[in-house]
Amino acid sequence: PELSTAAIAEAALPKPWEGVSEEELVEAIRPYYANKSISAANKRKYMLTKVIRPRYGSFPFDKFGHGTLVEFLERNGFEEVEHMDKLKRQGVLGRGGKRKRKR
Repeated sequence: PELSTAAIAEAALPKPWEGVSEEELVEAIRPYYANKSISAANKRKYMLTKVIRPRYGSFPFDKFGHGTLVEFLERNGFEEVEHMDKLKRQGVLGRGGKRKRKR
């Protein structure tokens, strides 16, 4: 099947995750994580919806090219490695650091 002209034009548009540096993401996230009125659990839970998605759009974090969200948060000192590992073992976080949904 051939692609329509509109589909080809849309595919050629720049993607919101392209060219976003790790430093730019750190600077976007830092004020949110520094806010002491937000609990640590809520920082993890809502950071994507409150900081990243309004600015860049809704898509998997790893499309930025800086690893999974968990890897990114650990590498940049926002989360402790041991704590994130514990959440994974408990089944709170799924693959890629995404919070598992309750059914």
